Amino acid sequence: MDNLSNINQRNSEREEFTYPVEFKMFSSNVSSLKYVGNVKSISPEGSRIEFEDRYGRMEHESIKDSKMKMSIGMPDGDKISLLAHICWVKKVPGQPFFVNMGVKFEKTEQWQVDAIAELMRLKNKDYNMMWSLWEQYDGKEK
Repeated sequence: MDNLSNINQRNSEREEFTYPVEFKMFSSNVSSLKYVGNVKSISPEGSRIEFEDRYGRMEHESIKDSKMKMSIGMPDGDKISLLAHICWVKKVPGQPFFVNMGVKFEKTEQWQVDAIAELMRLKNKDYNMMWSLWEQYDGKEK
């Protein structure tokens, strides 16, 4: 199934924005345990994540259909963790070390769906808060 088919099968709309995320992939085909990236779109069903493959060594097709755990910092300082299935993976055009990944959330509880809805309401709101959260994530990696 191609990406367009996946998009057309969505049951809910996604909000497009950039929000920091940390995640771990459960695959024997990745060398790093922890990644930092950005949620580029989100819905109660899934998300598109963009991240940097710093050394260009990831075999993108080999992580498709793997599982992952992602953690998103909420505006109130709490974190929401979500389990997800990696549906598709592709390089970002014109940026050889950046990867886009489409994920579908698994086993979400109502409080997680509510937290995702809260993130979706942040679109076009307080960008200073988002940059503040990004700086918190970025500072942890150093």
